[in-house]
Amino acid sequence: SVQHSNERGIRFRFDVEQVITPGAVVPQHLLLSWFNERQTGMRKLELPVLHAGERWCITVRLKQPHGSMNPHGFDYEVWALERNIRATGYVRPSADHELLQPMVSRPEYWIEHFREEIQQRFAAH
Repeated sequence: SVQHSNERGIRFRFDVEQVITPGAVVPQHLLLSWFNERQTGMRKLELPVLHAGERWCITVRLKQPHGSMNPHGFDYEVWALERNIRATGYVRPSADHELLQPMVSRPEYWIEHFREEIQQRFAAH
Protein backbone atom coordinates (compact mmCIF):
# COMPACT_ATOMS: atom_id res chain seq x y z
CA SER A 1 0.00 0.00 0.00
CA VAL A 2 1.23 3.49 -0.87
CA GLN A 3 2.05 5.55 2.20
CA HIS A 4 3.72 8.73 1.00
CA SER A 5 4.87 10.23 -2.26
CA ASN A 6 6.80 13.40 -3.06
CA GLU A 7 9.06 14.79 -5.78
CA ARG A 8 11.89 12.40 -4.80
CA GLY A 9 9.86 9.19 -4.99
CA ILE A 10 7.38 7.03 -3.18
CA ARG A 11 7.42 5.20 0.17
CA PHE A 12 5.24 2.12 0.60
CA ARG A 13 4.64 -1.09 2.58
CA PHE A 14 5.63 -4.29 0.81
CA ASP A 15 4.81 -7.89 1.71
CA VAL A 16 7.43 -10.43 0.65
CA GLU A 17 6.11 -13.66 -0.85
CA GLN A 18 9.31 -15.15 -2.25
CA VAL A 19 13.05 -14.45 -1.98
CA ILE A 20 15.10 -15.39 -5.04
CA THR A 21 18.58 -14.64 -3.65
CA PRO A 22 20.04 -17.90 -2.26
CA GLY A 23 20.71 -17.74 1.48
CA ALA A 24 19.06 -14.33 1.98
CA VAL A 25 16.89 -13.99 5.07
CA VAL A 26 14.19 -11.37 4.45
CA PRO A 27 11.32 -10.44 6.79
CA GLN A 28 7.80 -10.70 5.40
CA HIS A 29 6.85 -7.02 5.97
CA LEU A 30 8.99 -4.16 4.65
CA LEU A 31 8.81 -0.39 4.33
CA LEU A 32 10.45 0.59 1.04
CA SER A 33 11.31 3.73 -0.89
CA TRP A 34 11.38 3.83 -4.69
CA PHE A 35 13.16 6.93 -5.93
CA ASN A 36 12.46 8.91 -9.14
CA GLU A 37 14.59 8.80 -12.26
CA ARG A 38 17.76 7.10 -11.22
CA GLN A 39 20.54 7.01 -13.77
CA THR A 40 21.59 3.44 -14.60
CA GLY A 41 24.22 3.25 -17.31
CA MET A 42 22.84 4.98 -20.39
CA ARG A 43 19.16 4.38 -19.59
CA LYS A 44 17.07 6.67 -17.42
CA LEU A 45 14.54 4.71 -15.35
CA GLU A 46 11.13 6.19 -14.55
CA LEU A 47 9.25 5.56 -11.32
CA PRO A 48 6.26 3.26 -11.95
CA VAL A 49 2.78 4.08 -10.71
CA LEU A 50 2.14 1.70 -7.81
CA HIS A 51 -1.27 0.51 -6.67
CA ALA A 52 -2.36 -1.49 -3.63
CA GLY A 53 -2.56 -5.24 -4.21
CA GLU A 54 -0.07 -5.46 -7.08
CA ARG A 55 2.53 -8.24 -7.21
CA TRP A 56 6.03 -7.08 -8.20
CA CYS A 57 9.43 -8.69 -8.71
CA ILE A 58 11.96 -6.12 -7.45
CA THR A 59 15.54 -5.94 -6.18
CA VAL A 60 15.92 -4.12 -2.87
CA ARG A 61 18.58 -3.04 -0.39
CA LEU A 62 17.45 -3.60 3.24
CA LYS A 63 18.45 -2.67 6.78
CA GLN A 64 16.91 -3.06 10.22
CA PRO A 65 14.70 -0.16 11.32
CA HIS A 66 16.45 2.16 13.76
CA GLY A 67 15.88 5.65 15.08
CA SER A 68 17.76 8.24 17.06
CA MET A 69 18.02 8.02 20.83
CA ASN A 70 16.40 11.37 21.73
CA PRO A 71 14.75 11.40 25.16
CA HIS A 72 11.00 12.12 24.89
CA GLY A 73 11.26 12.07 21.09
CA PHE A 74 9.59 9.91 18.46
CA ASP A 75 10.66 6.28 18.73
CA TYR A 76 10.85 5.03 15.13
CA GLU A 77 11.79 1.48 16.11
CA VAL A 78 8.69 1.09 18.29
CA TRP A 79 6.52 2.63 15.55
CA ALA A 80 7.85 0.11 13.00
CA LEU A 81 7.49 -2.82 15.40
CA GLU A 82 3.86 -1.88 16.15
CA ARG A 83 3.16 -1.99 12.41
CA ASN A 84 4.98 -5.32 11.98
CA ILE A 85 7.68 -3.72 9.81
CA ARG A 86 10.87 -5.69 10.33
CA ALA A 87 13.09 -4.04 7.69
CA THR A 88 13.31 -0.81 5.71
CA GLY A 89 15.14 -0.05 2.51
CA TYR A 90 14.93 1.05 -1.08
CA VAL A 91 14.32 -0.42 -4.51
CA ARG A 92 17.64 -0.71 -6.33
CA PRO A 93 17.91 0.94 -9.75
CA SER A 94 17.38 -1.76 -12.38
CA ALA A 95 15.56 -2.32 -15.65
CA ASP A 96 14.60 -5.81 -14.43
CA HIS A 97 11.74 -4.78 -12.10
CA GLU A 98 8.52 -6.36 -13.28
CA LEU A 99 4.83 -6.08 -12.45
CA LEU A 100 3.78 -9.74 -12.21
CA GLN A 101 0.11 -9.37 -11.37
CA PRO A 102 -2.13 -6.26 -11.23
CA MET A 103 -4.25 -7.53 -8.31
CA VAL A 104 -3.48 -10.32 -5.84
CA SER A 105 -6.69 -11.94 -4.61
CA ARG A 106 -6.37 -11.59 -0.83
CA PRO A 107 -8.93 -9.89 1.43
CA GLU A 108 -6.38 -7.51 3.00
CA TYR A 109 -5.22 -6.36 -0.45
CA TRP A 110 -8.79 -5.78 -1.63
CA ILE A 111 -9.38 -3.56 1.41
CA GLU A 112 -6.22 -1.56 0.65
CA HIS A 113 -7.29 -1.31 -3.00
CA PHE A 114 -10.70 0.12 -2.02
CA ARG A 115 -9.03 2.55 0.41
CA GLU A 116 -6.78 3.73 -2.40
CA GLU A 117 -9.79 4.28 -4.70
CA ILE A 118 -11.58 6.32 -2.02
CA GLN A 119 -8.44 8.36 -1.37
CA GLN A 120 -8.09 9.09 -5.11
CA ARG A 121 -11.74 10.22 -5.32
CA PHE A 122 -11.23 12.63 -2.40
CA ALA A 123 -8.07 13.98 -4.00
CA ALA A 124 -9.91 14.54 -7.30
CA HIS A 125 -12.52 16.70 -5.56
